[in-house]
Amino acid sequence: MSSTTTTTSSSTAAAAVPYANCAADPISTARHAQLLIRSLKCCGKLTGDARQIHADAVHKGLFPADRRITTSLVYTYFKCNAITEAQQAFLHLPSRDVVSWSAMISGYAEQGKGGVARPRS
Repeated sequence: MSSTTTTTSSSTAAAAVPYANCAADPISTARHAQLLIRSLKCCGKLTGDARQIHADAVHKGLFPADRRITTSLVYTYFKCNAITEAQQAFLHLPSRDVVSWSAMISGYAEQGKGGVARPRS
């Protein structure tokens, strides 16, 4: 009977951390990245959830290395009115592309801060 309890506890623990060993498996890492991106899209205006997903991405080594996750964080932080966090995530990108710049510019515009995104002469 104790082995059943142990099995149940192990399966519960595995369900709580579905990608516990993803660093060793590139396929699991890719799946985890997709899961994080989808989760960010569902965050809406829940800054705490975005921060938790951000922490998970850092823990799994996907932030800032995975540009898709980092750009999704920028976009989500803007949706949550967390401008400072969006800026910090953007600054951590090792390289910026059209998508990441678009996330910044549209985020500033949605926050009514379009002048910040305008180039200075």
